[in-house]
Amino acid sequence: MHELPGWLLLPFQVIEQLGSRLAPVVVGLLVVLALRRFRLGLSIAVAGTAAWVVAHVLKAFFERPRPAEFMTDLPRELSSGGPASSLAIPQ
Repeated sequence: MHELPGWLLLPFQVIEQLGSRLAPVVVGLLVVLALRRFRLGLSIAVAGTAAWVVAHVLKAFFERPRPAEFMTDLPRELSSGGPASSLAIPQ
């Protein structure tokens, strides 16, 4: 995704965020439909959505550095050696 043209980045980010936001709701709905357990499905949807919201609120308050900024003593073969905006897995 990071090597795509810039104009494609936003559409892919929207799809990625919709997937992470909707996943708990979809799983909860599947539990309701497959197991006929409404409260369990609702609990899954609410808990998953709440976890997503809490994570995003906490990220606004606590800034953490990229791993490359504090893991400077790793051997070169264990790190990609690329900039912070590169892919996490060396190619």
